[in-house]
Amino acid sequence: MEENDLRDCYAMFAMLGMLIDGSQTAGMKAIAQGAYEMADEMLEARKPKESAGLPAIRRRVKKGE
Repeated sequence: MEENDLRDCYAMFAMLGMLIDGSQTAGMKAIAQGAYEMADEMLEARKPKESAGLPAIRRRVKKGE
């Protein structure tokens, strides 16, 4: 899936959540813009952080395995 398709998919689900929640009192244009802003944040969150990471983890092997 291309990034633009993923962005549209994220925005669709974000907008659906906002509409189901019912707390959004803004107009449809504002809700749509908010959904794309949320989608952009979701795409940003998917990017790996350079400083974040775990050292290699080795599986412990019990004696007799």
